[in-house]
Amino acid sequence: MLLSRILGIFILCSLTTATKISSRRNVTIDDQFGDELTQVVPRYMPPDRWNKGGMNLPPAVLARPNASLAHRKTWHDSTHLVGGPTATVNFGFTGVSIYVYCIVVNMPPGPSFNTFANYKFSIDGNIVGEYTHEAQHAPDYLYGTPVYANTTLQNAYHNFSIIIDSTKRSVLILFDYAVYTMM
Repeated sequence: MLLSRILGIFILCSLTTATKISSRRNVTIDDQFGDELTQVVPRYMPPDRWNKGGMNLPPAVLARPNASLAHRKTWHDSTHLVGGPTATVNFGFTGVSIYVYCIVVNMPPGPSFNTFANYKFSIDGNIVGEYTHEAQHAPDYLYGTPVYANTTLQNAYHNFSIIIDSTKRSVLILFDYAVYTMM
C-alpha cells in the first residue's frame, strides 16, 4: 500500500513537471514586424541612425547581405562612429529566457567599410553581456548569428537593450531578430 502510494505521488509529480515544461513557448521578435504575440516593434534610438535592411536597398547602402537568408527577409542596421551618439535597440518581453540574433559582416565590401561588431546587452537596466567579432574574410556574412543568450531569467517582464557605444572603434550592427521563452 505504501509503495503504491509513493508510486502514485511520483507519477503525479512527473506529470506536473512534464506539463510545466511543455507549457513553455518560444516567441519571436522580428526587427521590423515585432513581437509575434503583441505586435510591439523594437525601438531604435536615435531613429535617424538606423536603416531598414531587406529588399530594394538604395545604392548608397554598402552592407548588402542576402535578404532571403535574413529572418523574414529584413534587418535593421546602424553604424556607430567613435564620439557619435550611442545606438540602441530596445524591446520588452515576459519570459524565462532570451536569445538574440544578428547578421554579422565577416568580410568588408570595400577598403574603408567598417565590419567590427561590439555590442553590450542590458536586461532591466543591468549590463549582462557583450559580443565582439573581428572580420575573418570568408564567408562575407554570418546569418542567424547568436550574439546573446540567457536561460536563467525569472518569469517576469524584462526590458532588453542592445547598446552600441564603443569608444575605440566604429561598430556596425545588423539586428535580425530575438526569441524569448514564455511560460
